[in-house]
Order: sequence, then C-alpha cells, then structure tokens
Amino acid sequence: MRICVDREPRDLRRNERCQFLNGTVSEIWDFSWSNLDRCASSLWAPRLRYIPPGYLGRPNVRASSPTLNSKTMLFIGTLTDFHAKERRRTYRSLKQRLGDRLQHTSEQGEHQRICPRYELTRPVPCPADNAWNNTAIAALMQHFDVFLNLHKDAYAARPVTFRNAVLLSEGKLIVSERAYAKDETEYDGMILFSDDIVSDYHRLVDDVDVATQFLRRASEKFPARFAPVELFRRAGIYKDWGLIEHTSERRES
Repeated sequence: MRICVDREPRDLRRNERCQFLNGTVSEIWDFSWSNLDRCASSLWAPRLRYIPPGYLGRPNVRASSPTLNSKTMLFIGTLTDFHAKERRRTYRSLKQRLGDRLQHTSEQGEHQRICPRYELTRPVPCPADNAWNNTAIAALMQHFDVFLNLHKDAYAARPVTFRNAVLLSEGKLIVSERAYAKDETEYDGMILFSDDIVSDYHRLVDDVDVATQFLRRASEKFPARFAPVELFRRAGIYKDWGLIEHTSERRES
C-alpha cells in the first residue's frame, strides 16, 4: 500500500495533482478539507482521509488559568514570496491600523537572519521572515501569546496550515482570515476566524475575561479533538486497517 501525505494547499485553478496521483497511491491523507473536496470530484480518486496535524502534547501549557502575558500579535510567514502578494497587501493594511501591536518575525532581531534551516545541518543564511527550527520557534513562544494567520496564495483554497497546530499545542491565541468552511468547523472554538481582524483583535486582547475564556476553551478542545489517536479514529484508520484502538489514550471531542 502506498499512501500520499499532502502538505500543501491545492491550487484552485488546476486539478492536475489529483489526476496525476490517480492509480499510483492507495490513499491520500490530507490536512485540509479544501484539498480533499477538490480531489473527491475525480472519478478515480483513491481513498481520501482527513488527517490534519495533531496535538503535540504539552501537559504543562496553560494549566488551569490561561492568560495573555503579551498583547502584541505576531505573524510568522513569508511576505516576500512571489505568490504572497495578497498576504503582503493584507499585512501592510493591518500594520497601518495596528502599528506596533502587530509584528512580523523579520522584526525580531538578528538571530532570525542567520539560523540553521534544519536542526542537523550547519547554520546557513536564511530569510528573516520565518522561524526555521525548534529553537527559533521556542524563542518566539516565550515572547508572544497572540498570533495572526494570513493565507499565502490568492489561488489556494485557504486551508488551516501546519503552523497553527504548533501554536494551539503551545496554548496560543490565533486570529485568522476566514478559511474554507469545513476547515473552520474543525477548529471551531480554537481559532478565531474573522471578517474584521482589527476589531476582533481588540475585542479579545483588550478584555482580559474574553481572552481568558477563549484561551481556556481552545486549550481544552484542541487536545481532545486533535489528539493523534482521536484523529486516526475519526479517519477510520483503526476500523479499516483492523488495528486496535488505544482507548486509554483517547480523549472525547
């Protein structure tokens, strides 16, 4: 059996990737319903399963009373890529309205400018608009509690991407552009999908009670719904493959 694990948003202008995979793999595991729904329209599509990045296990994060230590909102991601034109315009507009309350990883010091792109390789020059390894991510987690999610490509299906699972596992608050409807449903109560990011940002961070309530709900729902065992159960892995489900580890959604 060959399984394709999809990690990228699918281009809405084309369907070649699903057609190309036709007949070469037994299953496609995808992180986004937007990708799966595009592929499902193919008559010869293989078995499709929704398996997004799961809870990473942070038992000491946001133990019982989550609070915001920092109200500055950080965006992690490229603003210079050719395909990021829409994202770049949106970020600049938000920056004009929020000023210093919105920051980008390129503003977080010289340690971002020379960094190991992968943990096991020597340090090499890399773009200053991202966090390239666990050390860089950990440094940002210590200083920021609110994160902005912006979609990269105007032609992608606006999925919920991998970095959001890392942030949710760390107990962070995420304010996002609107996403694909079925993906939004999966993260209901965990990510704030907004039509007016500036207003919703102020509504959250300027009211301690509102922020605390949202963080507490997200910190309870994400580990339960996105525990790896739960993701495999919902995707039908245990049933279809005749595997024993580790019910002792399972958390109810």
